[in-house]
Amino acid sequence: MLDTNRVTSVTIQWTTITYLVCSAFVALFPGFALWVSRMTFHLAQVGDLDRARLTFPGFFVGLIFWNIVAYLGSALFAWLWNQKSK
Repeated sequence: MLDTNRVTSVTIQWTTITYLVCSAFVALFPGFALWVSRMTFHLAQVGDLDRARLTFPGFFVGLIFWNIVAYLGSALFAWLWNQKSK
């Protein structure tokens, strides 16, 4: 059985580190970050995404949002794993 608290804790730590690295990448290399995101998310034809920018409120809202998503996803994963392990 998986310990749901450990799984969600490690997932949130991983998500926070990943988010910080990504945010630094956007802040340091906005043009390249925009190009990478367009290619990654198939947005090459979208014209209104003409610049990448990182705002202070946007940074924290994104950090909180992605940690909530990661927590819920990892909790679901641990619950499903434990259900199959019974």
